[in-house]
Amino acid sequence: MVISGAVHIWYWARKDKDDNIIKRSTHVPICASFRRAFRYHIGGVAFGSLIIAIIATVRVILLYIQKKLKQTKNKALQYCLSCVSCCLACLQKIVEKITKTAYIIMALNGTGFCRSAFDGFNLLMRNILRVAAISGVGEFLIFTGKLVVSVICAVVALLIIRPGWVNIDRTFVSDVTYWWLPVIIIFVLCFFMASAFFTIYGFTMDTLFVDFVEDEERTRNTSAGAYTPFAPTVMRDCMTKVSAHMREEREMQKRQLEEEEAKLAQLEGRSPVEPMQVQMNVQMPPPMPIQVSPAGGINPVVAQAHY
Repeated sequence: MVISGAVHIWYWARKDKDDNIIKRSTHVPICASFRRAFRYHIGGVAFGSLIIAIIATVRVILLYIQKKLKQTKNKALQYCLSCVSCCLACLQKIVEKITKTAYIIMALNGTGFCRSAFDGFNLLMRNILRVAAISGVGEFLIFTGKLVVSVICAVVALLIIRPGWVNIDRTFVSDVTYWWLPVIIIFVLCFFMASAFFTIYGFTMDTLFVDFVEDEERTRNTSAGAYTPFAPTVMRDCMTKVSAHMREEREMQKRQLEEEEAKLAQLEGRSPVEPMQVQMNVQMPPPMPIQVSPAGGINPVVAQAHY
């Protein structure tokens, strides 16, 4: 919540052509976001955490019952409990994603948890393909960063324990017999520490994506020239390339389906059937009025007046 608030303050600040901030609303965004979160949104954060905790508790109870039932021969009941446990695991992952987006929307608009969760869910559904693409790439980069940090720390520990392996000091005699054990322990500990730090980057990435989509929808729903987007030039170019690549992928899949349909129709001796065109009429929300939310949100449309 604090991280997303600080990212909102940076994103919705008016910038010049070189993406330099013209005027800051505050010089301490972390402190401002911390104060806003604990003054207005501590109840919403607690409610979202409560929902996840309830689902996790039910999962633990089911796992305990399932473990006790392994001693019996009732395979049908074990199968049913396994299916319910799997469904609860999927539900927990979905709720965690929606809750994270709800926290971001709460820090952005200053709305309550339920309203923010509803808006966040609709936002994800309207951009489900981009969410999948960016989440996949982001998770891969974050995992790679964790792995690189852990490997570097393990290599440094190995050089300290066994410096003679790289001709640093061949006269040094280590007292450690099983050198691989502390190296493995250091690797595991560094991986968990890196995971804690890289969580900040993951939450920042999600917040920037929500801000960009919100900014893009406001630009789309406003007449030309009446609204200036806040996204930096580099981010707009990157998201434009992602959108173009996704359109190319869809067109290629469409052509492949048409070719397969034509080949199948030729083999069956009939005329090819036109592929069904599915049109999704997604009604975008109208632009919000220019005002600051009394609940402490960083309402983006006030940026032209305040930043």
